[in-house]
Amino acid sequence: MIDTHCHLDHCDPPTDELVERARAAGLNRIATVGMNDGSIERALAASAEHPERLERVMRRRGFKQTFGDLWGERLKRPPRGFSPGAPLIETIKLKSFILVRERDVSAETGDVLPWMTETFRAMHPFILWLTEALEGAGEREPA
Repeated sequence: MIDTHCHLDHCDPPTDELVERARAAGLNRIATVGMNDGSIERALAASAEHPERLERVMRRRGFKQTFGDLWGERLKRPPRGFSPGAPLIETIKLKSFILVRERDVSAETGDVLPWMTETFRAMHPFILWLTEALEGAGEREPA
C-alpha cells in the first residue's frame, strides 16, 4: 500500500515513530509533500534545470490518458528568477503539482483495486521525479 500525499512535517508524534506505525499497518511507501520554501524551490529548480526530465514523465504512455495534465492554481507571472519564455514556464508557475483522476462511483459495483493500481502505475514516474527533485529539501527549516 502507498500513501501518495502526506505532510510528515506537520505531524505529531515524531516522524520516525509515524513511519514505523505506518509500516506496521502495511504501508510500503510514503510520498511526503513539501510545504516550505526549500521544497518548493527545489521542485522549481529541478523543472527549470532539467525540463526534459519532467517533460519525459508527462509524455509517458498512460500519463496524459490518466491525468490529462498537472492541475493547480498558477501564479500570474513567472516566479522570481524565471523568464516568461523558460521551458515549462506554465508548469513552473503552478503553486502545487496536483494529479487528478475522477471516477464515477454512483453505479459502481466492481472492485476498485484494478482502477487504483492503474492510477498509481501511471503516477509512479511522476512521484519518482518529484522525490528526486525534493531530495534534501526536508533538511532545511521553513522560512
